[in-house]
Amino acid sequence: MLTFMKKDHNFDGEDSSIKKEPDPSFEKQNVRFMSWQDLLTLLVIGGLIAGGYFYFKQARQKADDFFARCDVSFQEKDFLKAEACYDSTWELGYITDTMELVRQERIGIIKDIRITQTDLLEEIEILLETKDSLNALARFKSLEQPLLLLGKNLVAWKEVEKVLSELEVKDSLKAVPDSSLAQ
Repeated sequence: MLTFMKKDHNFDGEDSSIKKEPDPSFEKQNVRFMSWQDLLTLLVIGGLIAGGYFYFKQARQKADDFFARCDVSFQEKDFLKAEACYDSTWELGYITDTMELVRQERIGIIKDIRITQTDLLEEIEILLETKDSLNALARFKSLEQPLLLLGKNLVAWKEVEKVLSELEVKDSLKAVPDSSLAQ
């Protein structure tokens, strides 16, 4: 039968019919503050905290160094290298909100420049189709940014560059008077 259901049970947790005397060996026992299992648990927890701290400190330093390299490339207007650098930061384990905003802004700027250059290429191609080589050459020379076109647009730009350089050479030959005629 359960202890609390006994007739002589008091609700202090002891049975009143059982008289216990204090154990004399209890006073002689060494009362330890902490067992070795408790100590081991505390050491593991402390190790996890310290390891986590050093891991995140190292991850933050790596991210800071990486973004500094990307920033140098962007400031030097090496946009293709900067774009590749910022794209590779997706693999970093630690990115702050500020780093994320800088990455989005810089990649956006680079993509905007690329779109502008694509529009310029299309405009030059239209001018060449309409035989307006003078305006096409002027628009071609108006490119101030480094060339960021990729793939088929880069191939088309090289072809336009070749055509316009040939036209420029022909125009410069027409502009120079023939010295043999003067004799």
